[in-house]
Amino acid sequence: MSDGLLRGLMGLGFIGNLKGAGTAASLATVVLAWFLPQQSLLPVAIACTLLGLACCAPVVGRFGQKDPGWFVWDELCGMMISVLAAPKSFLYYAAAFALFRLFDIWKPGPIRWLETSTGATSIMNDDLAAGVLTASILFAFLKFV
Repeated sequence: MSDGLLRGLMGLGFIGNLKGAGTAASLATVVLAWFLPQQSLLPVAIACTLLGLACCAPVVGRFGQKDPGWFVWDELCGMMISVLAAPKSFLYYAAAFALFRLFDIWKPGPIRWLETSTGATSIMNDDLAAGVLTASILFAFLKFV
């Protein structure tokens, strides 16, 4: 895969070049998830995550950065995981977006450790963990409240 194609794919086209690219990618993913059938969210999240993890090492190797700012595929994957437990309602999708961005920016506990870990997949690990934490909170809220 060429450098331009790799950068375009992992940067979600032009989104990776925007100011606030992580937020823009998360928002674009929420909109995409809204229009996908509920039963396709898990397979799409798995496929996107596997593709992103496979591209981490080439990105680090070719571009020489541990976590380039234009790489927003991790936000796509984390946000897709975030909505897995959410019913298709504006309130839950908005909550998933807000919680995911909070955890992705704040990086509480193990999420920060995952971001600072060594290895190419550290690009994505923190966002995947933020997505799992978000989905878990939404699931618990739906189950127990």
